[in-house]
Amino acid sequence: MQNPYRTRLLLLLGTLALLITAAIIIPPVRKAYEDKKKPRTLVFRLKEDTVTRFDLLFDNTAITAVKTNGGWRIIAPAEYPGDMMEMTANVKNFNTLSILTIITNPAGDYGLDKPTAQFSIWEGKKQHTIVVGKRTFDEEGYYIRYGKEYFAVEAIFIDALKKSVKDLRNKDFMDIVSQDVIALSIDNGISFKRISRTNWSCAGVPVADTIKIVDFIQRIERLKATGFAPDDAKPEFYGFAYGITMRVALEDATSREVRFAKRGETAYAIRTGDPVMYEVDASFISELKRPASFYQREKTATNAEGTPK
Repeated sequence: MQNPYRTRLLLLLGTLALLITAAIIIPPVRKAYEDKKKPRTLVFRLKEDTVTRFDLLFDNTAITAVKTNGGWRIIAPAEYPGDMMEMTANVKNFNTLSILTIITNPAGDYGLDKPTAQFSIWEGKKQHTIVVGKRTFDEEGYYIRYGKEYFAVEAIFIDALKKSVKDLRNKDFMDIVSQDVIALSIDNGISFKRISRTNWSCAGVPVADTIKIVDFIQRIERLKATGFAPDDAKPEFYGFAYGITMRVALEDATSREVRFAKRGETAYAIRTGDPVMYEVDASFISELKRPASFYQREKTATNAEGTPK
């Protein structure tokens, strides 16, 4: 004879199993259903950390950038290291193509037979390409084709994709963190050495002003290229024979050696081991040429008791 308590227990366990299964399965299914019902707002969504390449084609400009283990690089129209922040920002631009209108009649005059631009991005081997036609009648958007779909998207997001090689090239030629600097020297006789995190020395100066030295090193950390000389530029034609060299030593036993020069109102920098000639803020040359006396700590005025006023 079958035990009624055993039967009830089995029924309860079966019901509990069904409830647990439903609790696991139903929420994601419901979310997927609700997401499907929501109006579409973006042309596509990217998993940004899986992006490996993008191509930009507009106004006779053709740029290809790829992501490698060493970071982003431009590989066309020529090879250059990429600016990590600019590259990441441009990937995000692909992820913000906001839809104004979903076009259901692709036979209209959208200018897509003579595209004004084409942008592609890869998630691994998956390619997304948008073809850009003319502006919408109110000038607020562009008509685009994505696969077999047609949209009007906000113009600001299309224009944001139109980056130049200059925009995307690496500009952080110093590549230092000020807190990692342990020594710095300049051709004019300046020589700083870090004694401790809060104390620096300057050759030829009895008592150095640590605040001024740290301010200068932080200025170097913030120094970025404002542009680039032509790839075939000859340093001797840009005043480098009369330039000034700065050397920076870091905690990790690496160093940076950069020579600066000025031609007219523009200053340039060449880092040893790097073939690129960078345009830099011309006012930095004047800061490089400061005498050691500039870094002398000023004496504090005292009263009759010898305490600071």
